[in-house]
Amino acid sequence: MSDEVSKADFVLKNGKEITFNLDELSHKDWTGLVNPRQAKNKEEEIFSRVFGMTVKELEELTEVEYRKLSKALVTRVVNPIATDPNV
Repeated sequence: MSDEVSKADFVLKNGKEITFNLDELSHKDWTGLVNPRQAKNKEEEIFSRVFGMTVKELEELTEVEYRKLSKALVTRVVNPIATDPNV
């Protein structure tokens, strides 16, 4: 057993660890995500980049898991530099 602590931002129920790549999230992307008029396919394209998943993988998540993953991203984006060692 490893002493290494997981750096994952979210763990899917299948055990896949998701580490958010916030460098893939522009300010324009973020403001679009919080806009209720944003097209669903645009949202999934942004999420796939940030989560390191394909759009198909996102679409196959249960609605509950998709929402939990989305909520975890929002929580992380609210304070994006909290875990940045360069700050």
